[in-house]
Amino acid sequence: MARFRDSATGDKNVCPGAWFDNHLVEGVQAFRGQFGFFRYSALQQYAPVLERIAAEHKPVNLVLGSNATDPLTIEDVMSILDCMAKGDACHLTVVAYGNALFHPKVAHVIRADGAEAAVVGSANLTSAALGANVEAWVEMSSGTPADNGVLAEIVRATDWWHSSNESGIFQIASSIDADRLQKQGVLITQRTQRERSSTFHAPSIAARGSRGRRWGPLLSKEIAEEEGERLDDRADPSPIIHRWCKKLSRSDALQTATGTNPTGTLRLGRARHQIDQNTWFRELLFGSAKWISISRRGKEYEEAHVTFNVEFPERDSDQQVLLVDHAPHREAGQNNVVTLIHWGLTLGQWLQGNDQTDKWVVIERDDEGEYRLRIEDTEPIWAPHRST
Repeated sequence: MARFRDSATGDKNVCPGAWFDNHLVEGVQAFRGQFGFFRYSALQQYAPVLERIAAEHKPVNLVLGSNATDPLTIEDVMSILDCMAKGDACHLTVVAYGNALFHPKVAHVIRADGAEAAVVGSANLTSAALGANVEAWVEMSSGTPADNGVLAEIVRATDWWHSSNESGIFQIASSIDADRLQKQGVLITQRTQRERSSTFHAPSIAARGSRGRRWGPLLSKEIAEEEGERLDDRADPSPIIHRWCKKLSRSDALQTATGTNPTGTLRLGRARHQIDQNTWFRELLFGSAKWISISRRGKEYEEAHVTFNVEFPERDSDQQVLLVDHAPHREAGQNNVVTLIHWGLTLGQWLQGNDQTDKWVVIERDDEGEYRLRIEDTEPIWAPHRST
């Protein structure tokens, strides 16, 4: 049996967290999951159930993404590893790619009576996704032969990761494995995660609404404080899936010599990031935008109008629709920049009157597909090859 669900309404019983509450209960015989973004706080209340499954030598199999823009923390990895410590049928896999996201959201259980159930949808395994964000998903349970075939395929697909050692796939069996990944930069500490998060300030836009939390982890105040969790109803920002920054040149900041016309654009180049500047902006950062092909003076271009939440120093935050254009012919065999953002009239005039040269421009795209554009006084802590 399958049914579609979404958490658009205010029913607190219709959210991904409610599914976990109903299925990660005493007696469950197995738990499997694949999630692009993960916080242990979302699973902590189910730790006794997971530990019991592991101690009974039954599967607790998790595949977790450590994406470059929101890496897993070593503390979260060690916490879930502790839940599996007594089990020889348990597996923890971390997936980290440099040119792609690990992005699935799938959970599967075998109940006490042997029946199976699964959820496949948009929610990551974080407290915000389980109870605050608007999510959509399909719930499945044993029923018809067709249902059983899909459930079996979910098990096979999840377990495949645990037998693979391909590039970017890491099997975590002990703290030694986790420490190695931290040294390689695949995992970070919670302190580093907080420092990275502190660079994001949600723009204050009056038109935005607010949404109450439908579900929250059942943590005592003491545990929550120890884990650094907030005890209010504010949702964490959606995970950042792509981010880029550069120091603004005089040309980028529209500060040109007298008699010289400013370009009016921000050049999107490599800027020390480990990316292919000819493809990364067009295919990844702005890959989901609506691009159109045009011809100018016999040369082919692609254009997209992208909505940004803009936050500049001493300027009210707002939304701006900016033109992004991409033209491979600009490269001309000289490693030239091929993708530009046009500042537009409003931001262009502001930049000309407010010199931002040598400050840092940051562009981010989150898991919900929203873009943020801001200028910071100092180099972001996550910038590549950050100076000391």
